[in-house]
Amino acid sequence: MKKEHFSGRVAKKYEDEKNHAERTIDFENGGGYLIGGEYRGLWSEIQIGDTVCKRSGSNDLYLIRDGDSIVYPLDCTVYDD
Repeated sequence: MKKEHFSGRVAKKYEDEKNHAERTIDFENGGGYLIGGEYRGLWSEIQIGDTVCKRSGSNDLYLIRDGDSIVYPLDCTVYDD
């Protein structure tokens, strides 16, 4: 997760029925990303037109809208038993 890097403007937000209803965003540039529970609250906040960015070397994901940035830290507790 920490090595991943992606950034893009959200073109589509959906639950992918062909992939076990995974919460998915597609970017205008053609890429995409699965939004898992490890970023609590992110799914409900994402809107079409937002920019989502994750830098390599960081676990934080950024949601950028209208010049404002919200940081979503990785929440590893979703994997605790």
